[in-house]
Amino acid sequence: MHKKILDQNNSLLLIIDIQEKFKNIIYNSEKVIENTIKLVKTANWLEIPVVYTEQYPKGIGPTVEEIKQHLDKAKYFDKLTFSCCGNTEFISYLKSTGKNQIIVCGIETHICVNQTVHGLLENNFIPHLIIDAVGSRVIENLEVGINKMRDSGAVISCLEMCLFELMDNSKHPYFKDIQKLII
Repeated sequence: MHKKILDQNNSLLLIIDIQEKFKNIIYNSEKVIENTIKLVKTANWLEIPVVYTEQYPKGIGPTVEEIKQHLDKAKYFDKLTFSCCGNTEFISYLKSTGKNQIIVCGIETHICVNQTVHGLLENNFIPHLIIDAVGSRVIENLEVGINKMRDSGAVISCLEMCLFELMDNSKHPYFKDIQKLII
């Protein structure tokens, strides 16, 4: 399998800072939240590790409840640096999983997501940026962030592409469940 095609056995889902205070100010936040939930459900079914972060939770609040209710098995990290990779425990945890492909969703695309993706690249991970599960307050910032990450070597993907790559074929035991998420 090509290294830029997701492999459920080599993948980890990373949810960056989808927190309550951002909920009503992010462009298209409903879609970001909805698609993140679909990613989490799929990861849970396929036993793909899930990691989520919160930027300064005392001030910005917790992860939005709609997502958090699906994160029972997820690993949590809080942070003060914009990049998740600024937390040495975060990087150590990622390396300990043995997973190389990091499925990335979250906010804000041009700040925390961008800096995290660059940190992942620097640490020899292959970030797969799910463009319909990332957001910024301003659409131009969203687009600039995606373009910069693409230019730096991140794999640009979308929800459906990600889900179908993880399943590989229609005989996958969760094919019908996952198909229901997108139809």
